[in-house]
Amino acid sequence: MQTLGILLHLLVVAPAIAAPVGDASMEARVVEERASWDAVRWIGEVDARADQLPGLRYSARRTTVRGDVRFEERWRLILAEGDHFRVDYFGDTARQITCDGHILLDYVPAMGKAVRWDLDALPSEDRRSMLEAVLKRVGVAGFRLGEAHGVSWSLTDEVLEGRPVVRLVGAGSDETELSYVIDKQMVAVRHMLIKQAGQTILDARPSDLREIHPGVYFPHAVEMETPDEGGLARVSVRLTKVSAVADSPEKLFTTTLDPSIPVEEKP
Repeated sequence: MQTLGILLHLLVVAPAIAAPVGDASMEARVVEERASWDAVRWIGEVDARADQLPGLRYSARRTTVRGDVRFEERWRLILAEGDHFRVDYFGDTARQITCDGHILLDYVPAMGKAVRWDLDALPSEDRRSMLEAVLKRVGVAGFRLGEAHGVSWSLTDEVLEGRPVVRLVGAGSDETELSYVIDKQMVAVRHMLIKQAGQTILDARPSDLREIHPGVYFPHAVEMETPDEGGLARVSVRLTKVSAVADSPEKLFTTTLDPSIPVEEKP
């Protein structure tokens, strides 16, 4: 979906290469290249399934545990085509963010003010970065994988909990390490691990996968570990009321504020 702010991957199918008979090094290189091509195809297929959704709605509860501290967030997300989305945070983190593709409004009731961004006035890269920053916070780890540049991949077939999966392991020149486990039948991620210079950036295990659109399986639970003050924070996300909605009323993506509420205009 365009709303997610991530371009569709170009799926390149490489032609078969015949290695000279008896050239073991050439044969090994061809096998390695084919494994890398297959890995990229799996990644592209995962994201292509996600891009089939005509829209997306869900309610989420994220619980983060840092040592003895437990923190909970709740929100509802509505995504539609054309960079239309709405995020409603509830409880202590009450906040409302709406975007109609032209105006992004961020309203925090506890602060008694709002910020309004004119997206059409922003350079395309700044616009994309802003939308991704908002959606990344409320996204579901593993539903999309995104394009990884400069990564060499290996691929192995395995069985996980009685289901056939493929494990992709990638290494980048910038000390990035990637590991994705993809269910071969559902074409959905079961585990993703991202490391940078040996340090875990994200360790996520999506589960309770359910078909919400023909051929598209969406996780209703995700267990994660992320860096936090020299250690790892444990994060649990539970999703309910998940649906692929084709049409949403335009009024959902705009916010009408009381005239007494100050609005900061940007840029």
